[in-house]
Amino acid sequence: MHFEEFPCPLCPETLRTAELMYDHVVGHRESSRTIVRASIHDRDILIAKVSSLDILYACPLCSVSGPLGAVCLHYLNTHTSSPSSKSPIPGSTRDYPSKRKRSLSPARFSFSSPSPSSSLSSSLSRPLPPSYPCPNIPKLPAHLKRALLPACTIEINISAAISSHPTPEKFFGYVGFSLGNVISTCPFEAIMHGRSSMGHSFMWRCPLARSSGCVDRFKAWKRMLVFPAFSNCLRCGCPQRSSFGGHPDCAPCAKDEREGWKSWLLALPFLIYETRALRGPIFRFLGLQDDSFSTVKEYAGWIVTRAIPLEEQATNLILIVYVYFLLQSKGELIMPLDGHTMEAPSSSPLSVV
Repeated sequence: MHFEEFPCPLCPETLRTAELMYDHVVGHRESSRTIVRASIHDRDILIAKVSSLDILYACPLCSVSGPLGAVCLHYLNTHTSSPSSKSPIPGSTRDYPSKRKRSLSPARFSFSSPSPSSSLSSSLSRPLPPSYPCPNIPKLPAHLKRALLPACTIEINISAAISSHPTPEKFFGYVGFSLGNVISTCPFEAIMHGRSSMGHSFMWRCPLARSSGCVDRFKAWKRMLVFPAFSNCLRCGCPQRSSFGGHPDCAPCAKDEREGWKSWLLALPFLIYETRALRGPIFRFLGLQDDSFSTVKEYAGWIVTRAIPLEEQATNLILIVYVYFLLQSKGELIMPLDGHTMEAPSSSPLSVV
């Protein structure tokens, strides 16, 4: 019996259905190679890391970045076109080649080894979009689209930002200690009104948060945050370090045991973004403008990006939490008598995702 073959663009594996091929490609999360050759319909594309120190890869034709397999599927779905079908149907085998030849000839596109400071555009010659028929690849689901955040190239003067705690041990220790003092409280009431309510921690359980109308925006926000491997814990959002309440080193925590940590780490950057009175001083401290991020996805892409070179657990999420507690300790975040008012940048409302 003959089975239609669905070859993986990234390895020699061949699958029997489009769904199996899709699941297989998504599973490619390796990050050891700076540039990866993907073979798509007898043509090669080169997928390069965002930087040689990063673990995320960038689409060669746009600003999207994410895990290797996710970027490959994004390329297939976004940068190839099928004249015979405007809406790809999962599982369809029409026009899909049954065999694929892997070319061993030299790469079609020239590139040089990227350095930590080089941009993708200087290290990878961008090919033109292919004009050949595209297979009917299943569309990307919502959870995978969330992993494909726009690459953010905003640079921060890290040495100046963490000069009060200049070593990783002091930096993480300060953030872990500061968070540990508040994780039993509601982040919304503490950050927005200066109250220490301890009956709940998740924002959607907070009557004040619900009455503010921000809960749906917050849920949309937290779904966008997909952290690189080995950085923030996928369950609680903490760096995988014991300084964060005894979190296991380099391993995820047990499920549902660290609700307060998770709630604060997801809520704080969201409330900073939505509240001009917080966003202004915190962004200025980091050398950012109030409108540095044109869209909330760009902000989310920056939040999950590594802030300190060679410290994969030091994402910008932890950096912005650090600055919040630092400025609060110096009395530079003033709490109005009636609390803060949420006022996201008009150019990038969080409801637009």
